[in-house]
Formats: sequence, C-alpha cells, structure tokens
Amino acid sequence: MYGKFLADIIVIAHGSMVVILLLGPLVFIFGLARKLRWFRIGYYIVAVLTVLSYLFTSSCFLTNWEIWLRNRYDSVNTYASGFVYHYTNKFFGVELSPDFIFYAFIIAFVVAVISDLFWFAKCRRTIRH
Repeated sequence: MYGKFLADIIVIAHGSMVVILLLGPLVFIFGLARKLRWFRIGYYIVAVLTVLSYLFTSSCFLTNWEIWLRNRYDSVNTYASGFVYHYTNKFFGVELSPDFIFYAFIIAFVVAVISDLFWFAKCRRTIRH
C-alpha cells in the first residue's frame, strides 16, 4: 500500500547520500570541512555506512530496500542494476559501468580522506604556533 511512497522516500535519501559522497572531496579539498563540521560528520557517517553495507551485503542496503519495496507493488517495472547506474541512465541517458561507478566512489573517498587529513594537520600546526 505504501510501498511506492516509501520507495520514493528512499530514492530521495539515497540520492542525497550520493550527492554527499560526491561533493565530499571538493568540500575537503578546499578546506570547507573545518567550517562545515556537520558536513564532515555526515560525510563520514554516510561513507562508513556505505562501506559496511558493501562489506556485509556486496551491495547497497538502500538499493536493495528500494527494489524490494518496488517489487511489492509493481514487479514488472523494477530495475535490477545499481542505484547510480539506473538513475544516471534514466535521467541523463548515460550508461556508466558498475565498475566505473564503484571505482569513482572509492577514488572520491580516498581524495576526501587525504584532503581532510591534510587540513586537519594544517589546523593543528596553526593552533600550536
């Protein structure tokens, strides 16, 4: 009954998390995470949840939940691919390989963490002097 509505809510939350993961490296590279402490905390929470989800289920739990809900009300129009792959193809007509998407997120995460560590070290040096 509420499957479509809940699936749409999951899409919005999931899309927000993807945007956070993609914008994170830029926020960290430019040192904005020092000013946006809430973003820094949110970024690491989303990143850890994503990594744990892939470690334990080999996929994203939000994608699985959305597909399960959509199957409950319309099993014909449910997608079987990943969230990013499906929606980039649906809205932009771009077909990205699942491997490309996976490695892009890994690279973005590594860049964000290295940038965050750089700014953190720079802040500590500034405070000491």
